[in-house]
Amino acid sequence: MSSYIGYTNLVKSGTVTVTSEATGYEKENAQSYKTSSWWQAAAAGTVYFYIDMGSAVDVDSWGFVGSDLADNSGTILPEYSTTGAWAGEELPLDSLYTPTKNISVLKKVTNVNARYFRFEIASTGSASFFANFFLGVALELEIGLSSPFSPANLNRDRKIYNNMSENGQYLGRSLRRKGSKVRIIQKDVTRTWIDANWESLADHIELYPFYFLWNQEDYAIEAAYCMVNKITYPVYSILYMNFTLDCVALYDV
Repeated sequence: MSSYIGYTNLVKSGTVTVTSEATGYEKENAQSYKTSSWWQAAAAGTVYFYIDMGSAVDVDSWGFVGSDLADNSGTILPEYSTTGAWAGEELPLDSLYTPTKNISVLKKVTNVNARYFRFEIASTGSASFFANFFLGVALELEIGLSSPFSPANLNRDRKIYNNMSENGQYLGRSLRRKGSKVRIIQKDVTRTWIDANWESLADHIELYPFYFLWNQEDYAIEAAYCMVNKITYPVYSILYMNFTLDCVALYDV
């Protein structure tokens, strides 16, 4: 089982241009970490979200969160170019993705080194919105997840309110969504992995959300957009180290 954390988001620092933009749904929204604001094209059809990284960078994963693409019979195709001219020079970063549900996405691909990237988005009926796009190099956890672990899509955290009358009659029920609880437990991690990865990872997750794909081989569509609530920092267990990330996660947004 290969588990990945996507936290170094190159879209955040790239220069973005788009072929269409609705008023109030500016492209910069898809560069922020918030899921309460979105980029949206002005109309349905095929539109492009371009990212100029400034110089060539390595990318081996892509994703997005907070989209209604599935509602609009939409597709998304990530591409890259070595020159930025695009016409006749576009190369696929991954195959065309057609979502059947509006869920968080983190997909692993073969590493490419390029400066220019884009998302080709096609929507039918209405233009689709996106809260955040991701491009970067995902960090692979050194070992598989330790139990207990529940994927975000199976672990919905809901507050249930039962509405009762004064004489105890049932009047209905309401739910408050609180995301999902995801606990990433790593046991017996080598000090070499910790020294190579922990400081930059901690610097990010202490302040910002990240993407998490818990099982690339068997459950590649079960990614989540996570915000850490508590970090149990690395501690020794004889020769190896343990750490835990307690998170609230968004699966379907």
